[in-house]
Amino acid sequence: MRLRQFLFTLLIITSLLSNAQQNSSRPAYPDAGLWNTLNVNYKLNKKWGLGFTQEFRVRENYSRLNLFYTNIGVNYAPYKGIKLGLIYRHIDKYLEGNTFSYRNRIMFDAGYKWEISRFTLSYRHRLQLEWRDFLSSPLGKSPEVFSRNKFEVGYDITPKWTPNISSELRIQFTDPRNNDDDDNLSRNRLIFGLDYNHSSIFKYGAFYLYQAEFNTVTPQIINIVGIEANVNLNKFLANYITKKKKSTKDKSDQ
Repeated sequence: MRLRQFLFTLLIITSLLSNAQQNSSRPAYPDAGLWNTLNVNYKLNKKWGLGFTQEFRVRENYSRLNLFYTNIGVNYAPYKGIKLGLIYRHIDKYLEGNTFSYRNRIMFDAGYKWEISRFTLSYRHRLQLEWRDFLSSPLGKSPEVFSRNKFEVGYDITPKWTPNISSELRIQFTDPRNNDDDDNLSRNRLIFGLDYNHSSIFKYGAFYLYQAEFNTVTPQIINIVGIEANVNLNKFLANYITKKKKSTKDKSDQ
């Protein structure tokens, strides 16, 4: 029952989004890029955890640097299936004049995950505030505020392989550089991915992302190929300590 409701909701959202894009009169500009991501997670206890992410992106048909960003965050799981997060992101955005725009972002996440047999269904809402060039821009102290809603379905083919599909809708609450389109849908992402559980320590993923922008001054349609690596730092440290103890014991036995 929950699965049917979830898929039905996705269908409605995709339909509404398609109509919104068709009604947009602004031309969209195509592009392609590559995203490379490293995620490191560490559990403090059953409810609290820390996260670190480093990502590097290229754009303009894989020919030019786009940005670097670093995430540092804390997450809290009060009940089974529910996860809350607070994340800070620093962004180095490369500009056409061979300069960088420095941006700071705060993100508040709230998500829920269902597990039904081999299916995993999840929803995440992200409230995002971003400041561009805080000290050097006249609008630097006025944040952009967006609401991002992500729906995802994953299916465990085997214990190691999990394909997934997700859709993310972004609503612009306020953007000081483009406030004519406040309180409107501004972007959709459709993502097809495949995850590989190499071990309890390492998990790898690859994905294709289609991004369509609308209700913006210069909308784009972007095709992204992405690769990512995830590290469970708890398991990594435990494995390192075990090997270290074994090595010490072997030397003492010689």
